[in-house]
Amino acid sequence: MDVLVRNGLVKKAIVAAPVSTVYQNNFEKLLRAGKVEAEMVPQGTLAERIRAAKAGWEGCTCLPV
Repeated sequence: MDVLVRNGLVKKAIVAAPVSTVYQNNFEKLLRAGKVEAEMVPQGTLAERIRAAKAGWEGCTCLPV
């Protein structure tokens, strides 16, 4: 993902944890500068969205009923 961020190809990312506690990466720098948008979701929800997309359910929001 870092290559995509460095080349300016990412405008929005859906992430569970957008920042690192160890080092500041390019995504974090652009996020703090307001050049990239991040949608934060719980890690389980992110995993379910990825699983649903892989199964062909692109429109699934994976919200509990």
